[in-house]
Parts: sequence; C-alpha cells; structure tokens
Amino acid sequence: MVQLFCVSTNLKCRWAIRNSGLILFRSTVDRIFGTSESKAALESGWDGKSVKINYDAYPTMATLLENLLKEEPTTSEKLGQPASAVVNLVLPALDLISRAGPPPSKREVIFNSVMSHLGSPQWHVREQAAKAICIMVLSMEWKDSIMALLETPTKSANLRHGLLMAAKAILERRFALDPATALRKSSCLHTHRFGAKLINLLAGVFELIPRLQKLSSDDADEFASPIITNGHIEISIAIADGLVSYETPIGEEREYLDRTKAIWSTSSSTSPSMKEYLHWFHPNHVEDKTKYEHCYSALARLAIYQMALSRNHQALGGFLSKLSRYGTDVQASTLECVSRAWKQAGKFSELFKAQHSQMHSNNSAIRTATYISLTEILENPRHTSPLVDKETVRVLQSMLPAYSRSAFEEQALFGEQELCARIRIGAWLFAAASRSCSDTEVVVVFEKENFKYWTHWLLWGSASSNVSLYSSHFFFIAFGQG
Repeated sequence: MVQLFCVSTNLKCRWAIRNSGLILFRSTVDRIFGTSESKAALESGWDGKSVKINYDAYPTMATLLENLLKEEPTTSEKLGQPASAVVNLVLPALDLISRAGPPPSKREVIFNSVMSHLGSPQWHVREQAAKAICIMVLSMEWKDSIMALLETPTKSANLRHGLLMAAKAILERRFALDPATALRKSSCLHTHRFGAKLINLLAGVFELIPRLQKLSSDDADEFASPIITNGHIEISIAIADGLVSYETPIGEEREYLDRTKAIWSTSSSTSPSMKEYLHWFHPNHVEDKTKYEHCYSALARLAIYQMALSRNHQALGGFLSKLSRYGTDVQASTLECVSRAWKQAGKFSELFKAQHSQMHSNNSAIRTATYISLTEILENPRHTSPLVDKETVRVLQSMLPAYSRSAFEEQALFGEQELCARIRIGAWLFAAASRSCSDTEVVVVFEKENFKYWTHWLLWGSASSNVSLYSSHFFFIAFGQG
C-alpha cells in the first residue's frame, strides 16, 4: 500500500491518481493513530516522550516521509507544476511528524528537510513546518534552540518568517510542558524544586528578551517587512502569556519577574501609545500608519499583556479608548485577550471600569467582545466565586437597567452573537441581584415582570441552537450562583 502511495503521489501523475494517493495516505495515518484523539491533543502534537508510532513496524514509513519532504514548491513552479500539488504532498508528512515525532533512523535528514520548508512561499506550509520543528527540538535546551533558529543567516523573507514562527511555537510549547511554568498553585511554586526551575526559566527569559529586541531591529532594517516585524511581536506575546500564568512569586522569583517586566516598560507609564510599542521592535521606523497596520493587532495585544504584568489598570482604560482609531478588528482582537492577560492580576471592578466605554460602543462587534471579556473574567476558574466580593456585586447590579423590560423588547435589534454574549453576562447580573434582594433600589430595577419577560425570551424567543445553549448557561449561573 505504501509503495502504491509513493507511485500515485508522484507529481508526474494525473491529479485524480495523486488525489487518490493522498486519501489513501490520510486513511492509513488515521488507522495508525486512531480517531479518538481530542482536538486539544491534535493541536498540541507529540509530547516528545510517548510512542505514537512504532516506526519499526512500518519499515518503509521513514523513507516515505523523507521522499515527501524533499519536494520543493519553488522547484515545482519552475517546472510548470502547480504549487498546490507539492503542498498537498508536504502537509501530510509535516502533520504526521507533528503528531508522532520523526523516525529515529532518518531524524537528521528529515530535520533538514523540514527546516527548508520554513522558507516555503506558502504560509500554511511554513506554519506546519514550524510546528514540526518545535516537536523535533523538544529534547534540546529551549533557549539555545530558539536562538539557533533566530540567528540563522538568511536573505529570504519567507525563511525568516518561518524561523520566527518556529521560535514562537517552541516558546508556547515550553511554557505548556515545563512543570515550573504549568503550575497554578502558589503553594507548589514555593517549594525548593519547582522554585529553582522557575528561577532558571525566568533567568532564561530575562536574557532572551534583549537579544530578541536586537534581532527585531536588525530584521526590520534588513527586510522592511511588517509581516516579519509582526512575527517578532508574536514571540513577545508568547513570552508574556507564559509570564502572566504565574501566581505571585516571592524572593528571587519576584526579582527575576520584576526585572523582566522592566525590560518591556515604555517611556509613558500612564498612557502608552502604539508608536511607543512599535519603536521597541523597529527603532528606525518611519511614521507610516498604513505600512504597519498589519502589526497593530499584535502590538495592542502585547500592550494588554504588559499592563497586566505591571497591574496597570489605569493605563488599560485609556489605551482601550485610543484603539477606536485603528478599526474594529484591532479593537475586537484586543478585547478578546483582556481576560487571558489579566487572569491573575485582574480585579473585576477595575476591568469593568476600563472597558465601560466599549460596552456602550455603537459597534455590535465591540460590544460583543466586551461582554465576552467581562464574562470570562467572572468565570475564571482560578478565582473563588466573584459574588463573594461586594464590589463585584455592586458593579454587576449597576448593569441591571440594561436588562429591564424595555431592554428586552429591543433585543431584536442585535445580532445573534451579541445576544449570546448578553445572555452569558446577564446570568451573572441576575445572580448578583438575587444576592441583594433586600436592597430597595435593586428590587425596583430587578422587578419580577422583567425576569418574566427575559425567561420567556430565553425559552421561546429564538430557534437558534447557539442561543438555546447559552440559555441553559443562563439558568445554571443565575440560579446556581444566586
């Protein structure tokens, strides 16, 4: 069967035969792995330890992977072959390596082939090659492997972008796998064994950041490419996302964390601008709003993470207000990362205040992103019930007028996504109201007639499966928390 596949996937074969070979290959892979893996397991890939494929049982598999990965999209284009034909051969091989690791007998050859695909003109091939490289260097020291990739000399913008994607994948994987960074309970972090690992990793990050800044500046001058600059920003976001996962460390851990935050600080602590953040990655950039618009979303998300690391609630509100000039997509993607960035440092009343103007935006997408952000902060499993905090309850009660009878009658004006988002946070509003039913002002707003109308709408007002799902969520939170 494998020999048939090797013949049928030859670029000289007709499309129908080649496509049949690909179907055969994917079916074989599913047969080997099984189809019971979760989506999270598929996306995370091989852990570097378990045996997903016994390559000894499939002696021709190593040669097959080697041959598939030898295909070069640029070469095929010169020969008049469609680039998509080569991509369809390379991607299954990269996917298999990401899920099971490389065959030991061909590890070095396959590694070199995968490295070459980091320079593919196809974005998706570069992305999959980056994931495969990440899997293949799991046993190496993470900082050395990242710098080896980023310091690889090249004049190719595609290869530079692929190397950046691989470095980001390694960082994300390292934070996910390392027990010192995956721990969530502060009591464990204070033990000697895990504390030492955490200090070692923080020291590595502290050393890495200045080198990344220099590389970013050099690449900006060399390639003048917003996509490459954006790749450097995404690496910094991966670092910041790992750092915000820590509970408050003590002693030497706190010292390294504070030093790392200081490297990222901007010249304006109360009102940072997009220009200041871009200057960090590209000191010599010329003011040109349109050229770097591809970077604005990543820059804004990085800013949110940096404010979270310094617990700067005051700067958060001002920064979010300034984003309206950069468009809906930038605003929405930034709001979506607030709950993740502030998962350890966030205080709901302060985060609500920072996002208050976005909640009343004229744009439905912005309102929806804000409702989701606030709800995810409330539902953060790291925290105790938010309704224990009196300030949180007071803030939630202040939102109740938006859920009155008149508000219910206006719901048809909103799209389904916003309705679902309103249902999610509305559950917490009603739960907060039921906790303080002795408060006269709350009772006036939260009258039985309003709840009757909302109950009717939640049960019968929409045939949408999404709305029905969140309706169940509504009653679980409203009655379970209340």
